[in-house]
Amino acid sequence: MMYVVVENLRFMLLSYEPKEPVYLGCKFKPHAKYGFMGGGADRIAFAVDESFGEVRLVEDRKSRLGYVLSREALDRLVNRAFPNPMTCPLLQGPEDINVGVCLAAVGVEGGDSRDEYGGWRFHHLATWYHVDPIPEHEGNIPEWFTNYTAYPHRRGLGCCSHTAVSFHYVKPEELYEYDYFIYKLRPYGVAPVFAGPERRR
Repeated sequence: MMYVVVENLRFMLLSYEPKEPVYLGCKFKPHAKYGFMGGGADRIAFAVDESFGEVRLVEDRKSRLGYVLSREALDRLVNRAFPNPMTCPLLQGPEDINVGVCLAAVGVEGGDSRDEYGGWRFHHLATWYHVDPIPEHEGNIPEWFTNYTAYPHRRGLGCCSHTAVSFHYVKPEELYEYDYFIYKLRPYGVAPVFAGPERRR
């Protein structure tokens, strides 16, 4: 499952216009012209209804979609990419790669979702992979992850943005823990920090 901090998602999106053809997430380098955003679904399939011009989800196994599309990006994906097999030929298989290929074909670029300090906002692995600073644990990080990520992966608490948006591979029972630590726990004497929109990368 995935935990999303909706307030931080909205904050990040303040720097973007709905008419911009962009999508954001944990960015990987290969397979698509502009890379793709790791989603995590094992398999996803769509069907195009010719009579109504609709796209509907027909199969979804363990889908944990970990990216966000602008209104323009979603419009291009649904109305230009999905209905056209020449533009979007791969409608079965890894959902995140397919969506990246289809979006690139209609001119939608994968944006940089990191904050102004390079801190990641979308976390594709379980949280401990990112925050664990112990050098001896470096081998626990999957090799494919370090090979495919578009940006250098920093380990330890400096890995992650103070305005992180999502955490991947969260167990159902851990959702309550995230909720408590994010929304309930407050260290005594530490005032909350409110900042304006960050500059675009």
